[in-house]
Amino acid sequence: MDEGEISESEFNEYLKVLANEPIAYKNAVDKARNKFEFENDSYKIRAVFLSIFLIFGFIVMLIGFRLWYTKIQKYLDVETKWKGDIYMTLTNDAQQKAEIVKEIIDKNIVEKPQGQGKESDS
Repeated sequence: MDEGEISESEFNEYLKVLANEPIAYKNAVDKARNKFEFENDSYKIRAVFLSIFLIFGFIVMLIGFRLWYTKIQKYLDVETKWKGDIYMTLTNDAQQKAEIVKEIIDKNIVEKPQGQGKESDS
């Protein structure tokens, strides 16, 4: 035999490899396709979980803000209730209301610096 020639048994072996190669190629392609489809499906699942997580987080954030706001509002109500009670008792009497308004006006006039109250004639 020459250097470039192959024996019949080697040739038959080569034919078997060629005959099986499309199957091996097809199997490899199928594996790759299945892996790609699985990864694609996992991306869809991740997107669904991310959406659920974001919605859940938004709801928790709203509930937390509502509870915080209610606590602050209760504190402010307690803090300002006495002021409102005093104002309501004083405004029931017209005489006291007029005195309070006059006192506030007088206080504002006294607190103004010279030159801002009235314009001087030049």
